[in-house]
Amino acid sequence: MSEDASTALVFEKIKFYAAKPNENLDNLRHAVSRLNYQALNQDKATREKTLDVVCRKQSGNLTFLLNLLADVHDVSLAYSLASILHECVSPKPGVRRNSSVSQLIHANACRVLVKLIVQHTAAREGCRQSGALEPLVAELIMALSPLALKDSKFSIKARLLGSVKVFCSLLKTYINHSKLLLPILQIIKALSKSAYTTPLLVKNGALNSLEKAIVTNGMQPTPKFRVALDVLNHLSKNKMCCIKLTKTSLIHCLLRVIESSEKYEGKVKVKICKPVLLTLQHLATSKGGRKYIKENNGMASLYKFCSTSTDEKTNDSLLAKVCGVLNYCLENKDFPLGNLKSPAVFSIPSVHGSSDLLASSLSSGDSINGSGDESNDEEDLDDAMEDLINTDIHLRDEPDIYLPQRVQRNSEELLPYRVFVPEVLPDGLRHSTLPEGMIQVVGEKSLTSQHANPTGEGLKSMGSTDLLGWTHPSKSVSSEDLKRRSSLDLNLKTDVKVIKTAPDGTKEQPLNDIETLFGVGPQLKAKNVYSVVASRTKSVLPFVKTAYPELVGAEGIIRLEPFHLKDRTVCRNKLLLCIERSMHPNSLLNNVVFDLDELLRDQEEPSRELMNADESRIGEKDPSVSHLKFESRFECGNLRKVIQIGPFEYNLILTPDVNSSKHLQWFYFEVSNMEANKPYVFNIINCEKQNSQFNFGMKPLMFSVCDAVRGQPKWVRVGTDICYFRNSYQNPTTKGKTYVTSTFTIAFPYQYDVCYIAYHYPYSYSMLMTQIWKLTKNIDVSSTYLKVNTLCSSINNNPVPLLTVTAHNHEKNKISDRKVIVLTARVHPGECNSSWVMTGVLNFLLGSGQKSSDLRKKYLFKIIPMLNVDGVINGCDRCGLTDEDLNRCWIRPDQYLHPEIYHTKGLVECMVRDLNMTPFLYCDFHGHSRRKNVFVYGCSREHSWVKGDRSMPEDPVNFLMLPHLMDRFNPAFSLSNCNFTVEKTRESTARVTFWREFGIKRSYTMESTYCGMDQGALNGYHINTAHLKEVGVSFCEALLCISDENGWRMALMLDHSEANPLSLLEIPIQGESKDPPLSSDTSDEEF
Repeated sequence: MSEDASTALVFEKIKFYAAKPNENLDNLRHAVSRLNYQALNQDKATREKTLDVVCRKQSGNLTFLLNLLADVHDVSLAYSLASILHECVSPKPGVRRNSSVSQLIHANACRVLVKLIVQHTAAREGCRQSGALEPLVAELIMALSPLALKDSKFSIKARLLGSVKVFCSLLKTYINHSKLLLPILQIIKALSKSAYTTPLLVKNGALNSLEKAIVTNGMQPTPKFRVALDVLNHLSKNKMCCIKLTKTSLIHCLLRVIESSEKYEGKVKVKICKPVLLTLQHLATSKGGRKYIKENNGMASLYKFCSTSTDEKTNDSLLAKVCGVLNYCLENKDFPLGNLKSPAVFSIPSVHGSSDLLASSLSSGDSINGSGDESNDEEDLDDAMEDLINTDIHLRDEPDIYLPQRVQRNSEELLPYRVFVPEVLPDGLRHSTLPEGMIQVVGEKSLTSQHANPTGEGLKSMGSTDLLGWTHPSKSVSSEDLKRRSSLDLNLKTDVKVIKTAPDGTKEQPLNDIETLFGVGPQLKAKNVYSVVASRTKSVLPFVKTAYPELVGAEGIIRLEPFHLKDRTVCRNKLLLCIERSMHPNSLLNNVVFDLDELLRDQEEPSRELMNADESRIGEKDPSVSHLKFESRFECGNLRKVIQIGPFEYNLILTPDVNSSKHLQWFYFEVSNMEANKPYVFNIINCEKQNSQFNFGMKPLMFSVCDAVRGQPKWVRVGTDICYFRNSYQNPTTKGKTYVTSTFTIAFPYQYDVCYIAYHYPYSYSMLMTQIWKLTKNIDVSSTYLKVNTLCSSINNNPVPLLTVTAHNHEKNKISDRKVIVLTARVHPGECNSSWVMTGVLNFLLGSGQKSSDLRKKYLFKIIPMLNVDGVINGCDRCGLTDEDLNRCWIRPDQYLHPEIYHTKGLVECMVRDLNMTPFLYCDFHGHSRRKNVFVYGCSREHSWVKGDRSMPEDPVNFLMLPHLMDRFNPAFSLSNCNFTVEKTRESTARVTFWREFGIKRSYTMESTYCGMDQGALNGYHINTAHLKEVGVSFCEALLCISDENGWRMALMLDHSEANPLSLLEIPIQGESKDPPLSSDTSDEEF
């Protein structure tokens, strides 16, 4: 008889006897003992064949044995069963037990084994003859340990069964046991990973037992020693544990491990030193911990580790962690700023009870530290020296769901928004005395700023202006102004009349609804238009100039720019240099060369139109200074302070968002007075995000005025020695964290040039308004319907433009019959890549090609190209003037604090509830700071955090078709990066709000990388403005394909009963290539 047949026969006997265990106890005990003997056979082939039968999938044998173990009361029988399970999960050289482990975890084996351990441990303590129970408990422990490390819910199960104290007692009892100590430590490790069980472990003496285990090990790199260090790392995340650690000899032992680290090599060194350094890092976040490390000569030991560490890649992550501990211990609190709060302060009075909302909002904005709709940016920079960051999104099944309260507006509140959709109103509401696209509102007040006098008298409503229409910067707003600037008084009844004439009439005064463009004629040059618009734009802090790149409409250079190849040696040296400078700060030059706070105190209010004189400055040295000169007082600029610390090295400090002390990523500044081909080092020392694409190939951008004068007004990627690492400056806004340094070196090619350096391709508010002016100037009015309105005014009284694009009304193709598409961008001001994508969309929509014409005939577009105009103008990264993330305000936006969000949502709600025109598609364009490529986030009911969503049917093709087409059309788009999960934390975003409240099935966030691509033909290259605009073109072409929906739907359909809906992503679309389409519809003419 073969081994398999023999094992199968034994199993059949066990099942037969187990049906009546009390009557067949001896036979059952004998049969199980026989199976256990075969599982422990010294012959490897026999043993493995036996275990293969027991662990075979779909057989249910493991579950049967587990259930039998849970029911029997005979100690001998239970021992044999536990021994079999132990062999099934025990790892052997060359043999994997993953299948057995996963089967048992699925069968809830952890709960069964923990319960048995608790029972038998209690019985052993109360029984005089406990010797018989000890082998059983030992087998149960050894069977449990591999499962505990893999079961993500083990700590919850153990805590609910009250077993934490039992395992602490077992650890104390078997602290010197050669066989049981390791599995018990593994179980304790699984428990220590939970923040809920960690205090219980500390309370029940686990720390004292760990101290004995570590001290008695003698620093030998045994598995027990490594697991004990891992446990200590997890426990040290608890404050109570850190306090108790200072009263033990464990810290001294940990420092001894660091001192003797040279005796460990390769991966063993990482496994030993990593938990030690993480423990010290947790300890260093407390004052007592830092004091203890310093008193025990820990600083010297750690610095010696840095300086003697070999140049191996495996040591990079350890070096970063050591520097992190040193930075904490140095406690460099002398950050070179007296006040971390932004110098840009905007006073907002309370309106209609909004004071409480504002008070809460000023803190809520700080809670979101990221970029993009889905970003959290919480990776630990301790792993920044490693090559890969893995981020997994787990959907939690929450039993009790309480959706945020959402408020619907009544018909009277929605009525005023009809002024923005006259194209679909009944003919009875139309009038015929003004040019098409112009709106006349009859009532006590107007919904939008109407300027009937073309001489410019209407500009008086803009505030304090001079003859050129330039407005003084605003630092506050009165309650009355705030009410007026919200643009829509929802208690006001208005009579809306849409006026229509011949198409050629639209060229007369199509932009008089926009304050900043009022009276700007088509005969002006683009530079003059930009200067006028920039001068009329209202900022919190006064500007002194216009930025040259935006003045000339600068884009990225038309060539592929490869990623920066990270030099590990350079980064290691910079880390060590940072530590040395923190230990010896007096060795630095400390010459302040730019101080925005000081300049604002001395600066007088400008009274002239903003200009730019950069061309006259190039080639001329400022004889009064020998250092670089800096400037950031222009639109979108962000630089607060510069300190020269060496002949060619400067520490830079960024400006937080308005009314905030956080959100520090975006930078944009001018630098001049440089010498050619000298290596200038720029250290931005108050970055706060825990990781950056600067660590993964991204370079900053530079614009040279000298190049522009020579006919190359382009942004180019520059920089060498680029690194991103923690420094020693304590960040008081994030407890227990330090600021992060972003450093790069630039050798300027021209002597005494004027250059601009930026995080990404800038795109200002004035640039948008100039683009709108150009679009209306060059539009083909015979085939294109374009209307530009002011949706509302921002809280600083800057107009928020709304563009309507479609084809003219036709009897056989009425505008009211077309599907509506709503597009928004730039809700986060630092995400200027989204504006470049929107530029590609607008250029395509208003192009003269056949595809553009077909798209206009298919859809009615409502486009808000820049939501957070105040944040963009003032160089913010994440928020607006109220220090709130506006993409977390969509559920219940405030009319006065968030007018852009309030009225955008009102417009969509009007279309849905008042006009019964649910948009076919909504897309919000964003930028992503942590990922490469371009991708989308969508909404799938099956992958929602709400159980009620998952119970409702859906057709996944609806939301999968667009990303699938984009992946075929554009090489920068990544289908694998797309995600359709609806998470609880994203309920207040535009994407989820429009999907949930208005039933828009195709509701997306499109994310574009700041860095570049890691796939396809563009793999390893930076993204540029041409790529971003081409993404907009591909988006439009995908919409054109979706309009012919039947053909594409047939290509994508699956039998939903056999496949997961998201597996549609894997279906190829026949007849399309991956190569980007060549489009003649994209306008090459830019401003």
